[in-house]
Parts: sequence; C-alpha cells; structure tokens
Amino acid sequence: MNKIVPLFLTLLFFAFSCGNNESEDDLLNEELPVWLSEIVNSNEECYSCFVTKYSYNNNFYYHYYCGYWSCSHCRIYNDKGELVYGTIDLADFLENSSEIGIIWQCPGD
Repeated sequence: MNKIVPLFLTLLFFAFSCGNNESEDDLLNEELPVWLSEIVNSNEECYSCFVTKYSYNNNFYYHYYCGYWSCSHCRIYNDKGELVYGTIDLADFLENSSEIGIIWQCPGD
C-alpha cells in the first residue's frame, strides 16, 4: 500500500502536467492586423505556426513563426507590417522586449 500512493501521485502529476500549453483558450482576444492576416493566410502549410505580440521600445511587434522553419526570428514585423529582421538589434529585442501573448495560431493546433 505504501508503494501505491507515491506511484498514484506521480501518475496524477503527469496526467495534469502533460498537454498542449498553447490552446485556443490561451489566445489573447485580439484580432490580427489586416496586413498580418494576409501574411498568415498566404501560408499554404499551417503546421505549428503562431503569432506572438511583443512590446519593445514603446512599439508593438509581431513574431510570426512556424515550427518547421529553420530561422526562428526571421519574421518579426513592426506594427506597420514592415519586416524588421536585420534592421533591429535582435539580441536587444530578445532581452528587452515584453511578450504580450500569442494572438493567433494554426487552427487545430
């Protein structure tokens, strides 16, 4: 009996800790800007893709990423829809930006 209780608690812990952390319920209740909607809708393969909104230097930025891409921060856009990869200091952005949250992900992910 003494061995069953720790085993049961361990299994219970894993049952509640496993799962997809980025469900549709976790998305911010915010619509994509029109220009960003056009970008994500043009992607023919929607597999582990999401858009995260950030605040950085008093501006909003949008990080669009799909899990199968080899470059994880190549598609960061400013609030005007301009791709800023290569024009901002990426290390500073990663260190000093504040993640607001995920505002879009592939349907069904």
